[in-house]
Amino acid sequence: MEFKYYVQEYAKKRADSILPVPKNYPLRGDFKPNFYSDFSELTELLKRIYIDVAENPAAYGCDLYPLDNEMRGKGVDNESNLSLDRTVKYLRTLCDCAEIENHTLKVKTELFKKQVKKIKRHFAIAEKLKAFNFCFQESEDNTYLLISYPNKPTIIDVLKIYMDCWNEVLNDEYIKSEIKKNGYGCIAYYYNFYLFDYKTTANPKKLEPMQIIKDDTYTWDERCQQTYISFYEYSKKYPTIRSYGRDYYIGKKRIGTLRYDANHEFLNLKLKLKNPDKYISEIEKLPENLQSCFSNDVKKCWGCGCLGNNPDMCSNRIYWKFSSVEYIGCSMESFYFNGIKSEDIPRLFSLLEYEYSIKKSN
Repeated sequence: MEFKYYVQEYAKKRADSILPVPKNYPLRGDFKPNFYSDFSELTELLKRIYIDVAENPAAYGCDLYPLDNEMRGKGVDNESNLSLDRTVKYLRTLCDCAEIENHTLKVKTELFKKQVKKIKRHFAIAEKLKAFNFCFQESEDNTYLLISYPNKPTIIDVLKIYMDCWNEVLNDEYIKSEIKKNGYGCIAYYYNFYLFDYKTTANPKKLEPMQIIKDDTYTWDERCQQTYISFYEYSKKYPTIRSYGRDYYIGKKRIGTLRYDANHEFLNLKLKLKNPDKYISEIEKLPENLQSCFSNDVKKCWGCGCLGNNPDMCSNRIYWKFSSVEYIGCSMESFYFNGIKSEDIPRLFSLLEYEYSIKKSN
């Protein structure tokens, strides 16, 4: 399929990223025994919807920004994703305004009308949901909108459970305490709401961390998956480092982020280093593939004064001297290690040891 618009790329990516639902995992509530299989069917339905969006985004009222690499990163990415969010937001609004009765969402019409106004072009979404066999009916007294799914009535039950679980995630005292200590990055599945991630319905205290790590690499090639897992396992040697999905923290400070480049099938690591000149002798011992971001590929300071800093006295500006050349870079952007491999991991953590004065546990 050839794509004309950004939103088509993103819709296909979402469809491909929807995780299979495990046959057994610790649930957030006391759900019925058929929950696992029913929820799996719901995720498959969402996948079909995203594929349909990729084929015909205009029918869903999506924002149609033509594919243009020069425009990437200038707002079209964000706007395209926001327009893609609307279908799941519409389903959530239905659920938030409803109670379940006989496998039917009994939606309070007046409340729903007020809430749905926040979703652009929601009439288009309703029509597409009808095309996917959702049934919309008015109650006899017109006070309720009744939503059912005749092909599989229990789909409505698990949809309501999922949305209720999401509301619990946002208000869960355990998760709120983790957010307070470590920031929003600590919720590894926070941004997967629009993929119907099964972990939203799970008990967060009983989820295995390695399961979250493996889920995060679901669409990656095998070599990068293994490097990602090895990076996580090595991080456990340092008591002060905590991982939350692809981000690594010391306290609330994010010190590193891993990203997968699907086009080139390699793994990138961004490290936040503010004092490279203090351990430049160690940097000079790194293999050539890890040295380049300190010299050839360094992202230089452009005097932008980001985050409200004075461009002339920016606290993110950093200085170092490498191979007799003086550099001025940015601690927010400078150090990207491209195509890292498992054998690079100990050396990369040694940089963090020097930068943050951390030590391995005995």
